[in-house]
Amino acid sequence: MANKKEEMTIGEIIDSLMENPAVVIKQLTKMCEECKKVNEELQIKLKNKQSEIDFLKGKIAVYEKFLNLEDLNNE
Repeated sequence: MANKKEEMTIGEIIDSLMENPAVVIKQLTKMCEECKKVNEELQIKLKNKQSEIDFLKGKIAVYEKFLNLEDLNNE
């Protein structure tokens, strides 16, 4: 049967899909769910990176204040 599928023309494949759309819908639904999961994971990673960036910006601001105070004291 696998050989039969490999030998099908594009027209035969389209006809087969039109006769049994449930298979295509099932696969598309599965792909959509996988994409949603990956998207959610990427959004979590992005939020974590943004939090890390915000933390580092805060540290830089503190260091800049210390450097400015140090410069003022040395003058």
